[in-house]
Amino acid sequence: MSKFVLFVFIIMTGCSKQTAPITQPIIQNKVDSKLYAIPSSPQREGDAIKGREYLLEGDYLDSGIPLALMEKMDIVPKMENYLNRSGKNASLPPQFTATNAANGVDIIAPNCLTCHGAFLGNDYILGLGNYDFDGTSTSNFTLKSLAFMVENKFSKDSKQWEAFEQFYNGALALSRNIKTESVGVNSADKIAEVLLAHRQMPGMQWSDDPLLSITKFTVPADPPAWWLLKKKNAQFTTGIGRGDFARISTASSLLTMNNIEKVKEIDKAFPDIIAFIKSLEAPKYPKKIDQKLAAKGQVIFNKTCKKCHGSYSASSVQKESYPNYIVHHDVIKTDPTLAQSYHERTEFVNLYNNSWFGLGE
Repeated sequence: MSKFVLFVFIIMTGCSKQTAPITQPIIQNKVDSKLYAIPSSPQREGDAIKGREYLLEGDYLDSGIPLALMEKMDIVPKMENYLNRSGKNASLPPQFTATNAANGVDIIAPNCLTCHGAFLGNDYILGLGNYDFDGTSTSNFTLKSLAFMVENKFSKDSKQWEAFEQFYNGALALSRNIKTESVGVNSADKIAEVLLAHRQMPGMQWSDDPLLSITKFTVPADPPAWWLLKKKNAQFTTGIGRGDFARISTASSLLTMNNIEKVKEIDKAFPDIIAFIKSLEAPKYPKKIDQKLAAKGQVIFNKTCKKCHGSYSASSVQKESYPNYIVHHDVIKTDPTLAQSYHERTEFVNLYNNSWFGLGE
C-alpha cells in the first residue's frame, strides 16, 4: 500500500465531548471533599446486532476516496477478514469501510476503529484503544497528490470528485493541525476542535476557513477501552461526554458531514452502536495468573483503590461497582493539561454545547 494512501486513511474521526456541572462533594472531609459524583443521564435503547453492522459497514462517513481510482491504481488495502465482514469489506483492514457516498459513488473511508481497535499478538481486539497510532508526522503533500489524481482521472465536475471533496476538505484541515509529539497517543480532542471550528452553526455546513481560532498545540489523549462504557456516566476521563451517548457519538461523522440532516439521519442508528459497544467484554488475559499474588493484590486494591475505581470480583457474592467520580487534581496529581486545555476555551465550549451534539437529554 503506497504511503500517500496510508496517510490519508490514518486521518481520525473525532470524539467530541460535553461540559456540564458536576455535583457537590459527596463527603465532607479533607480528602473525600475532592471527590465529585457524576450523575447518570437517560440513554436510548438500541439493537447491538444492528449496531455492529452499522459500525463496521455503515455510511456514517459518506465521503471518501473513490473505489474506482484505488482499484485502477491497484492500491486497495487488503487484510485477513478479522471482523467477518461481507462483500468488499471482507478483505479490507478493520479501520476502513467500503460504502457509498451521499451521491451513490463507491468509496473507501476510515471508520471508528482507526482509534478504537488494535492488535494484541495475532488477535485483533475490537474496542481496544489503538496504541500503535502514529501522528508524529503529518503532511498535506500526500493528500494533495491524491486530490490531483482524483481530479485528473474524473475531473472536478464528476460525481467521483463530489464524493471525495468533503473528505478531502476535512482531512486537509486536520493535516495542518493534529501533529502529536509521540507515537501511541490520540489527537481526538484536537480533531473535534478543528472540525467544529470549520462548521457553520446550526446547520453544520463546511467552511473552508475556520470560524474560530485553533490552538497550536495538540494535547494527546488515550482512547478508552470500549468495554468500559457500560459502567460510565460520562464517556471521558475528564468527566465530560455526559448526556445522550448516542447523540454525542454522532460527532464521529464530523469529518465528512455536509449538513444537519445527515447528522439526524445517523442519529437514528447510533443508539444501536452504543448498544453494541456496551455489549463488548474485555478479552481474557491470555497468560497464567499467579493466584496467590493476585489475592494479595486484591486486598491492597480494596484498601487503597476501591473508593475511586470500584469493586471487582470473580465471585457472584460480591457485586461489582463503579463509583463514577471526578477526582480533583489536588488528589491525583496527574498531568492536568488535557483537562485544562480546550475546555477552558469559552468560545469552543459554547459552540459545542449549543450545537447538535450538546443539546440532547
